[in-house]
Amino acid sequence: MSSIYSHPYGLVCIDNKWCFRTQKEKNPYVIIDIGYSSLVKKINLYNRFDAHKDRASSLTVSVGNDINDMVRIAVMDKIWGENDYPIVCTFGDGCVSVQMGDVFLTKTNLPFVAFRYIFLSLVGDEFFHLGKVEIIEHSYLRFDPFSTLRIDPDFSS
Repeated sequence: MSSIYSHPYGLVCIDNKWCFRTQKEKNPYVIIDIGYSSLVKKINLYNRFDAHKDRASSLTVSVGNDINDMVRIAVMDKIWGENDYPIVCTFGDGCVSVQMGDVFLTKTNLPFVAFRYIFLSLVGDEFFHLGKVEIIEHSYLRFDPFSTLRIDPDFSS
């Protein structure tokens, strides 16, 4: 994370508020390291559940295998997550489709089928927090998210 405001609880919401939260800062971000290049089926991003949904209105989602060479797959420009609808990123056939509820947002071709990193960021001077992040891999990979997923507060490698 770009900074830590409170203990990051991982990717699951604690006390019906948030699963991570940064300080108020310019262009805050979170890097999720899956641990290895993985065939991800879906990413579900839930905004904070209790309040302040406006803070994530500039959310950008990128994925890749090299933290310095990511592919942007979604850019929000409005308040999202009303009625607790997540942003859903569905991967397959060399591309990713992004939607919220029944609303299709975008489709992006990917130069890879597997990736290791998910980079979530905001534009501007803001706190950054989400309610929950779900990463769903193809079931035949026997993935244990609690042993390999981490939010690195001091990502330097």
